[in-house]
Amino acid sequence: MKLLKIKFLVLAAILLIGSTELSAQWNFTFSSMQEFNSNPFRNPVEQSDVMSSFNAGIQNYYGAAKLLYYGSYSSFAEMNERDSYWHQFGTFVEDSQYVYGIYGEQRINKSDFSFFDYYEFAGYYKKMIDVGYLSPILNLSTAFRHYKELSDYDNLFLSGGFNLSKSFQTKTTLIVNGGLNYKYYTNTMSFGLTIYQVYSNLRVAQSLFENSGLAVYYTNRTMLNYGGTGNALYNSYYGDESDLYDDPVSRNENSVGVELTQLLPAGIVLKAGYEYSSRKYPSQGIYLNETDYLSGTDRSDSGNLLNLSAVKSFSLTDDNLYNLKVGLRVIYNDRASNSYWYDYQSTGVSLNLNLEF
Repeated sequence: MKLLKIKFLVLAAILLIGSTELSAQWNFTFSSMQEFNSNPFRNPVEQSDVMSSFNAGIQNYYGAAKLLYYGSYSSFAEMNERDSYWHQFGTFVEDSQYVYGIYGEQRINKSDFSFFDYYEFAGYYKKMIDVGYLSPILNLSTAFRHYKELSDYDNLFLSGGFNLSKSFQTKTTLIVNGGLNYKYYTNTMSFGLTIYQVYSNLRVAQSLFENSGLAVYYTNRTMLNYGGTGNALYNSYYGDESDLYDDPVSRNENSVGVELTQLLPAGIVLKAGYEYSSRKYPSQGIYLNETDYLSGTDRSDSGNLLNLSAVKSFSLTDDNLYNLKVGLRVIYNDRASNSYWYDYQSTGVSLNLNLEF
């Protein structure tokens, strides 16, 4: 893992040094994040740490297709056994009416947490349908994920849905998303489960004054059957909301949120948001303590999420080819659960730098 980190940082340096000659043909992004978090792994007993991530991306056209590669290395000041690397390679084709593409990604962890390692192969298609008053966007996607050690969680995921948006003269924008999710755990000798879930989201954004706006939203997830994994791993890794810890396809959910955006002097964009969510997991039991598991009672969670961010963009050259975005974010997450391992609080403060050229 240390050698992988060195190679990644060398690659990022080469991209930066060589950007002057190549920027006409290539698009590069380089970003870093430094965060203090009181409970990065979302445990009932808090253990704070400082995280650093270094991310690099490169894109270029090959005929009508655009090729891309992204890589991200995450490290921890105290719990460095949790360091990991994630990367993705893909290609896509787009015009004003559609976009479609394929990609593959991989996560690599240190040996103590190699059970988080996975490969994923996915494809997607988006098409704008012109029907006059509205222009709905059709969304189709599929993915297959294979875990290196936890083959019980290997799964095929399919999703189909739509996106509708409409703006009015009152400076109001209405956005509606909806779709059907399908998930099948492929190792039938273990789980052999199939999940059907309906997803919907309604968002209303309103311009209040010249430099401020307010948005409210509601999200619903409803399982049409009671498949899903009988248990999720409670040993999560930072930033993950996937199959292993809190699979969004394996739950019923209602959440509401509000977001205020304010443009401050000097081009600083300030955002403040709050979300309340209620989640139920009909296929999961509960942990009474660290080890005792009760299968007769369904897991039920609720949560409050607060976040505040400020972002400032800088143009580093007169031709705007080099742009730097600086962001500061504070987030507070308070989740209550009837299952021991999912009842936790965390507070994070992060500084983000993003360079595009």
